[in-house]
Amino acid sequence: EIEPLARMLQPDIGVLTSIGRAHIENLGSKEAIAREKATLFAYLRSGGVAIATADAPELGELLKPVANVITFGVSDHADLRLTRVESIEGGRGIRFEVNARTEYELPLAGRHNALNAIGAVAVGRRLGLDEDAIRAGLLGARSADMRLQMAEVRGVRVVNDAYNASPESVRAAIEAFGPMAAGAERRVMVLGDMLELGEHAERAHLEIADLLLSGEVPDVLITVGEHALLIADRVSQKDSSVEVAMYSRLDAGSARSIAGRLRPGDAVLLKGSRRMALERIVEALERSEEDEADQSSSIHRVA
Repeated sequence: EIEPLARMLQPDIGVLTSIGRAHIENLGSKEAIAREKATLFAYLRSGGVAIATADAPELGELLKPVANVITFGVSDHADLRLTRVESIEGGRGIRFEVNARTEYELPLAGRHNALNAIGAVAVGRRLGLDEDAIRAGLLGARSADMRLQMAEVRGVRVVNDAYNASPESVRAAIEAFGPMAAGAERRVMVLGDMLELGEHAERAHLEIADLLLSGEVPDVLITVGEHALLIADRVSQKDSSVEVAMYSRLDAGSARSIAGRLRPGDAVLLKGSRRMALERIVEALERSEEDEADQSSSIHRVA
């Protein structure tokens, strides 16, 4: 899909932020994903520049034919290297440093967004923007819907990252959730299936379980879907202190059931593939709040 668009556009600047396992069911391997994404750089205009992550070894050989390359990431050999990142604004934003010299702020959560922002810094510099303009642009960034969006619903701090899920984005969401859940009475994670992984599905879900057990374990873990059961099984076997609930699918009834498990003071992360539609849990929580308000109003009228 990238090749016809790249041929049509012939960009002056091409940006490749990461090589993950999204769509690996169709492409087969991370190396194949890298080849597909790097097709973008074959159609750069004369004098164009490739701005690419330095943290994907699969890209190494693919970048060699490109005349102008700027790399970014955490790797020592990156041209623009992330040297420090910290959460600010109660986990809603980050402050990060590039090459131990230049500091920026971003009103988005997560270390992964710091890396994305460094790619944007590289674009800004290539376009001749000064640092004040780049900083202002980053401060104006806004999250897309259901991408680590935080809201208070019925006393529950909801972090809605339910738009989609791959092993890399689930890891990023779990790591970002820590600062966003600071001060909560309970940390609750609702994790749905990661789809389109093919033969890699079992291993990928067990990796997420091991990530939780390595120090990101929540107080309550709720899984939705057949693959996500692997996460619940491993966590419940290894850590009996975690309250675990498993749902094979999400429908109106199970969405209400999950919403009913949440209580004021909780912080909850929702993360799953698009087909899981975990945002229905937020809708169920909102409806329960509206029902309570209607019931209270009715009682008041009767009184």
